[in-house]
Amino acid sequence: MDLDQSACLSAIGQLRIDLDSLTLISGAPAVVLASNDGATSRELICMGVANHQLQQRLTPGGWVTERASTWTLSDGHQLRWTVGELADETGCTVGIAFRNGTSQPVRLRELISLHSTTPGITVTGNPGDWLLTTLAHSRRVGSLTAQLHSMNDDERATWAGFGLPVPYTLPDHERATDGRWRTFSDFAILAGPQQTLAIGAVGVPEASVRIACHVTSERVRLEVASEMTDVVVAAGAWRGGQEFVMLHGEQAAITQRLMQWCAATHGARVHQPPAFGWCSWYHHGPGVAASDVIAIADHVRSTGLHMAVIQVDDGFQRQVGDWACNERFPDGWQPVMAAIRAAGATPGVWLAPLAVHESTPIFAEHPEWIQRDVTGAMSGEANNWGPRSRWLDPTHPAAAQWIRELIRAHRAEGFR
Repeated sequence: MDLDQSACLSAIGQLRIDLDSLTLISGAPAVVLASNDGATSRELICMGVANHQLQQRLTPGGWVTERASTWTLSDGHQLRWTVGELADETGCTVGIAFRNGTSQPVRLRELISLHSTTPGITVTGNPGDWLLTTLAHSRRVGSLTAQLHSMNDDERATWAGFGLPVPYTLPDHERATDGRWRTFSDFAILAGPQQTLAIGAVGVPEASVRIACHVTSERVRLEVASEMTDVVVAAGAWRGGQEFVMLHGEQAAITQRLMQWCAATHGARVHQPPAFGWCSWYHHGPGVAASDVIAIADHVRSTGLHMAVIQVDDGFQRQVGDWACNERFPDGWQPVMAAIRAAGATPGVWLAPLAVHESTPIFAEHPEWIQRDVTGAMSGEANNWGPRSRWLDPTHPAAAQWIRELIRAHRAEGFR
């Protein structure tokens, strides 16, 4: 890997990775600011010569030698781009931060950490042997020669599976309408016959990361951005985006390393082995009944089948925001818990603590708990539980306390 300490990095910012079967060339970072009302945005790019600082840092993935490049942008803003190389030469880290150089607060929409220049990522050999995927379920998966539907088409297909039209306006930008774009959240894997490149969000949690890939056969144009959701940055203040790492090598090894790194920086509890078991959603969907769960638990007990967890998923509740058992659980949780414990399994439950349907008492009684945008209007909605659900603001002290009590109540029922 070459961090390119030449004038090219000094002038515009560049990261280059050269491997046996893959090459990545990236261009300068950028920042996207939103107007005060959120209606418009503008992108500020790096121009001219940056100031540089070299340093070493110990990460969960080992020692990293970093080069921090800081540019002064228009209006006196500053953008710092930090690229580090792992001591074992198996990858690099990329961080980004923005400073508001004005005397007034600004709204930060995105921090673009990496935007590959032409040709972006190129691979050798047959592009059809290279798989672009992620670490979660996604319709945006396929080889570099696969012809995918657009993201909007995938969304329509998802809702058609529920027998419904899409209940909201679909975006009209290119990433949503052009099937050549494959966009992932936080993690992406480009796996070839002998070599794999993994990209993943690590570091102190700051933001969701959008990994957008424009795929044309053996070439992939790559953009990695921290979605800052119009957060307010005070005059003179710095705001960091999400650090990410790019690792290359054998797929299983670097995927495990990436997950261990992410677990360390995000405070995951890793003292127990992975859990496995049965989840109601993948057979019963939202129509799950107590009798379904009890039948599974009885089968596990009678056959001696080892099942670490038996989990009740979405569908047991009266409505999101009203988490009491519905009519398909007429006797509440007690008989379900007894059956799961008799099977030697740990009881699990699915909750969406921030989701509140507009028909529920909590929505009517506490409108001040709902997430709102800069204008005071309710922000965000979901329609998969029937029109319409909103989202609690977890920074509101009373809403946060309600969430804690909801989880404690289910723990008291026996869920672990």
